[in-house]
Amino acid sequence: MNSGIGLPMESGTTASAASAMALIMPESLMMPVKTPTARNRSRADPEDRVVVFGAGPIGLGAAIWLKLRGVEHVVVADVIPSRLEKALAVGADVVINSAEEDVNARLTELHGQAANALGQPRPGTDIFIDAAGAAAVFNTAVGAAKWGAKLVMVAVQKKGSDIDLGGMFRSELPLIASQGYAKEIFEVTPELVEHQDHFAELISHRVPSSEIDRAFELALTPGAAEKVVVTYDA
Repeated sequence: MNSGIGLPMESGTTASAASAMALIMPESLMMPVKTPTARNRSRADPEDRVVVFGAGPIGLGAAIWLKLRGVEHVVVADVIPSRLEKALAVGADVVINSAEEDVNARLTELHGQAANALGQPRPGTDIFIDAAGAAAVFNTAVGAAKWGAKLVMVAVQKKGSDIDLGGMFRSELPLIASQGYAKEIFEVTPELVEHQDHFAELISHRVPSSEIDRAFELALTPGAAEKVVVTYDA
């Protein structure tokens, strides 16, 4: 999900690992760290042209990691202007308001024109990252994909039957799922600390543990928050 609550221990993390994380990671970094996996699974190279759909914490985290790994051109698409402003603040090169702009036309303008496996014109975008989890967004990516592009699914798709499998077939589009991280958390912790100012931008609310009910209310109310962090007094 695009909003959520950050606590000192991630679900499924062992107690010893969580203790180590709590000792070395500042409060601003207590959030899901699945986005390095999305970048690793995509195998994005510096010259790749990438678009991230969804400018919630996961999508913005993916954009940050792509830029930290040297990807030269990262586009972020969303329908909420404040999220797009945040995307530019964390390093996205260009943003697209998909409620107001033609995504295919804008990507073609930015990345040049290519074609799918049938020779039909498509933007020259190399990698599409779905951090939104809506069938319409997924199908927008499928409809824009050239032959040889890749689609990375970071968000949870709730209605798989609505996915345009025919469009994937026409572009021979591989689907790469990125569900979480196995060992990346320990590999990237030094970078999280080094670039904590960037990742702190993803937090919309800090709530003391004494008001944890309010934290859950914020996280569960659509549009009320992005990433909610529960803080504890020392």
